Amino acid sequence: MKKPRLSGSKWNKYRLIQGVPALADIQPETRLYSTSNLTAMLRRFKTLYVKPDDSFGGLDVLCLTKSKQGKGIQMQHGRLKKSFASIAEFHNWFQTLRRRRRFIIQQGIGLAPWHGRPVDIRTLVQRNEKGLWETTGYFAKAGAPGLAITNIKSGGKLLTVRTYLRSLDLSLDERAAILRELQLMSEQVAQVFGPSFSNRRYGLDIGIDRKHKLWLIEVNTRTSINVLHKVDKEMYRRAAKLAKKKL
Repeated sequence: MKKPRLSGSKWNKYRLIQGVPALADIQPETRLYSTSNLTAMLRRFKTLYVKPDDSFGGLDVLCLTKSKQGKGIQMQHGRLKKSFASIAEFHNWFQTLRRRRRFIIQQGIGLAPWHGRPVDIRTLVQRNEKGLWETTGYFAKAGAPGLAITNIKSGGKLLTVRTYLRSLDLSLDERAAILRELQLMSEQVAQVFGPSFSNRRYGLDIGIDRKHKLWLIEVNTRTSINVLHKVDKEMYRRAAKLAKKKL
């Protein structure tokens, strides 16, 4: 029987990975959107991201932070910034954006910045000729000035991972260890999905916090290899070769 493709649902992917005890601590805490879940998570975390469950490209991602008084919410949606006196007030405004779609709430991670801009790393993992998962490429994305998301289409800047790591206070050995951990995490996550789904490649968004812990922010089932051509032509050639093969 042919395996189905893994859908783009962020919630389903989160739950699949949470089902593997060895990987349970690599993801920010995530819940389905509801006012009760939003209330509970705002008690625990200073920053939250509210995202459509099945979308890509940073579309309609909201960044929420608690106001200094503790009861209100500061929201950023692209370049729009709004303040709400309460969760109920935010929820009423949110219904016009939500339009019956399912959203998730994700714990915000204090990402180690590049020149004051948030950064995450995209890794590409593909099945190779031996049927094993192989990390074929990676690059970093720095958010546009003033934005809370790192998406390139929203004005983010493309960086090599080595350029980003050199900007952090890390030794050569620490940088090498992070590169190994990026590869291991990417391949472990793909292995979780591999037995049940037919996808041949995944794009993982991985963040590094200020203590240099790696966090799996999102797994993308719709990911292009073309950006690699701008970052590292050798990586691109390897990824393109595997993309063309019928493995």
